[in-house]
Amino acid sequence: MNIRRIARSLSTSIIVAALTITLIPAKSFADEVNLFANSGLENSAVSGGVSPDYWMTDSWGSNTSSFSYENTGHNGTHSVKTTVQNYQDGDAKWIPTGSLVTPGASYHYTDWYKSTTATNVWAQYRTTAGAYQYAFLKQLPANQSVWTELNVDTVIPSGVSALSIFHVISSNGELTIDDVSLTQNATCDGASINGLYNGGFETSCDGTTPSSWQQVQYGSSNAIFSLSPSAHQGSRALLVTNQDEGAEVGLQTSIATPLAGQHYNLSFWQSGDTYVYAYLAYGMNDGSTQYTSLMSAPATGGEWSKYSDSFVTPAGVKNITITIATSGVGSIAFDDVAFTPLVNSTPADFQKAIVSLTFDDGALSTYTGGFTPLKQYGYKGTFYLNAGSLDTANYMTTNQALALYANGQEIGSHLYHHSDIVQMDDATLNSELAGNKSSLQNIFGVQTPINAVATPYGSYTSPKVDTILQYATSHRTTDGELNTKANFDVRQIHARLITPSTTAAVLKSWIAEAISEHAWLVLVYHNISTSTANLTDEEANYNVTPAVFKKHLAAIKQSGLSVQTVAQAIATLQAQY
Repeated sequence: MNIRRIARSLSTSIIVAALTITLIPAKSFADEVNLFANSGLENSAVSGGVSPDYWMTDSWGSNTSSFSYENTGHNGTHSVKTTVQNYQDGDAKWIPTGSLVTPGASYHYTDWYKSTTATNVWAQYRTTAGAYQYAFLKQLPANQSVWTELNVDTVIPSGVSALSIFHVISSNGELTIDDVSLTQNATCDGASINGLYNGGFETSCDGTTPSSWQQVQYGSSNAIFSLSPSAHQGSRALLVTNQDEGAEVGLQTSIATPLAGQHYNLSFWQSGDTYVYAYLAYGMNDGSTQYTSLMSAPATGGEWSKYSDSFVTPAGVKNITITIATSGVGSIAFDDVAFTPLVNSTPADFQKAIVSLTFDDGALSTYTGGFTPLKQYGYKGTFYLNAGSLDTANYMTTNQALALYANGQEIGSHLYHHSDIVQMDDATLNSELAGNKSSLQNIFGVQTPINAVATPYGSYTSPKVDTILQYATSHRTTDGELNTKANFDVRQIHARLITPSTTAAVLKSWIAEAISEHAWLVLVYHNISTSTANLTDEEANYNVTPAVFKKHLAAIKQSGLSVQTVAQAIATLQAQY
């Protein structure tokens, strides 16, 4: 009934000590030169042999950390070890002296390490204003006593003048590192279009990752990245395979000089067997970072599908880091990423928030548990029906559906059968759409507009939405976002699923969010029942009781928001452009 919506939670307030270190100047032909001094950890003249020159230690949080200068190493006779005990939070690490770097350039970091626990790699960027910004680069597994090589790339955001890399331990255990290197990657970025480099992934320095892009592995150490000749366009796409459920795996790039208060669209083509999403990290002029989530999109079953979402940049933005990724197990090919400025709307927001109540599947419980409260509040919803399910067990009868329509409820299409359209060929999809529309109009009258479609399971691809819009004027998703003036699109109306955890308090927070953003909040109900005995496990995952449903309606009433059917809301919002 839905695609899984993953909450991406990157820390916006990582606490790292502000370090005062002498920077090593960038050298000519940096791609051939190690920018870290004493990278082999062999020299310790300044410290009298107790620690390596040009290195320092740092720890924060609640833990007991200790640091040692070892007499063994991967190469040579020395390495450095960090030991953490009594861990509650924070991290500890040895830190090499940072280097001056060039904004927009790509740098490659490597070290050799041994660890008894999982470790993480972070980039510390120092801005020209002296502020510090941090970016997570990679998580690594424990490898006990075997020296293992770490490799990771980072692209320097605009306004950044210096870089240091932290290989940190943030749990009880030991981490030993040696032979550290930072080099500038050869310039092979390809053309820039609207500030985005190499969006077609045609250029690569290392043959594994597209130039100007870097791999994302958060919570994963088993991801596989490769350049695939099976591209949407051109000669290659990036194929990403995630083997750890819940880990974030994908790719990332930066836009150096975006305009503030500008309407942009982010799009890319994707083909795979798990869902994708995108989010933005805005680097601000004051040194802070703001995050914005974009929509998620379902698995495509191997068909190429265009992801497209729009947004408006905030005032004071200096740069944008774009992340496209998945947190599901599976493989996805990405290609043809575009970052496009759009015409700004005046005003930038809709006049005010509105809400729509939508009901999928035609479940009997949405009639017996939902229709009476709707009438009591005078609210009109949109019911997406499968004509093939009417008059069968646990679904509405034809007469009950007619009663909804006679009351002014909108009737939409959920296909004739409740089937996943990604698995359908074109002929079957056309038959499902045409057959359901015809069957519903036979029930409600041939002049009845059946213009709203919601696809079962929240599943779709962009080519199949093209087919849907031959029979309808809108298509609703279950991606969990709000519809703002920046991202409003009748091809993919954003909506939030109602589950047993959607309390009245949760709904009130969504309403407050919609009011704040002048957005259209679309709610999706599946079952409204006091008992789940007749429901499948999946159906029970989207059930609320009639008592909770009434509290939802009361919360909406208290907010003063206008409740409109999907057709009414589209007309209201389109008139504001």
